[in-house]
Amino acid sequence: MATRYTIRQINKSRGNKTWYGCTYRDGCSPEQVSLHTTSKSVAQAWLRRMEAAEMLPPMVRRAEADIPLEKAEADYLAYIHLAHKQITYVTYSYRLKPCWQFLADNKVGSLRAITPEVLTRLVESFTEDRRKTLRERYKALRAWMAWCVDHYELLDFEPWRKVKLKPMPPQVEKEFWTVDQLESILAASPTPLYRLFIGFMAYSGLRCREALTMRWEDLSPDLSYFSLVGKMDKFATMPISEKLRALILAVRTEESVGRIFPSSLMPQTSCELIPMLKVVVMSAGLSKPGRIGYHKIRHSFATNLLRSGIDVRTVSQAMRHAQVSTTLDIYCHTTEKSVVDAVNSL
Repeated sequence: MATRYTIRQINKSRGNKTWYGCTYRDGCSPEQVSLHTTSKSVAQAWLRRMEAAEMLPPMVRRAEADIPLEKAEADYLAYIHLAHKQITYVTYSYRLKPCWQFLADNKVGSLRAITPEVLTRLVESFTEDRRKTLRERYKALRAWMAWCVDHYELLDFEPWRKVKLKPMPPQVEKEFWTVDQLESILAASPTPLYRLFIGFMAYSGLRCREALTMRWEDLSPDLSYFSLVGKMDKFATMPISEKLRALILAVRTEESVGRIFPSSLMPQTSCELIPMLKVVVMSAGLSKPGRIGYHKIRHSFATNLLRSGIDVRTVSQAMRHAQVSTTLDIYCHTTEKSVVDAVNSL
């Protein structure tokens, strides 16, 4: 059966005189959209347009179809919320909301109003200096529009085809701590437990949250490896180095069960953990407070492996990156130095 349309006033008895357009499709709940008018003649004109469009051939109808921007945004967020894990929903909404806000500020009210010119201005408005952020935001924007084309059957709607991402700014070499500097940080740690916390990142490349949620049961009985569920719920088994094993033995007792770093013994939030790390690093006589973070320890882990001559593929596995290209993209300055050192060693 063809799609049917009606107009109506909702909650008229309460003083709401706005007209709404109602769409009825077989097997679906009725869809209601505000027509933003109190004039019945305007609402009737909308009804006539919708009924006339329904009489057009499918090919022509898809070519002229348009979707309000608010609906396209809400439908896509609902889709990724159901089809993907929570972390994907948060990530995509974080990347897309600035784009949608730009479109709203520029009075873009529907998908068809997104022209190549609008997209060009949107891309040029990206001000972040992080190469990865720029690429991923544009990638998320294109994925949303491509989903709209498929979901709403929009014909000839590909405004991104003529738009290119502006050249990336030069990549700034990230700071890292050398092996000796990490040893100094460990030595300056106030307790053996906090020293072990740092050790999981310095000697295994764990992320801060991954280290914080480690359990004694995750460690093998002979302390040769440990298991963890990391980013994107990926399971991994990692070897325990001799240095990390020594830090574990300094803390473990016969009663050690459950979380290694419980809230009763270790702060759990960044606002508490970061100041603690700053005090330790300053005690070790290293970086300025503004350049201190736990992810820098993980970055140092990978950088030191590459500087010691370990191949990129092995480092990528140790970092649990999904692709070797991710490791290359982040640590390209290190691999370039390795090439120079290799050539000079001949």
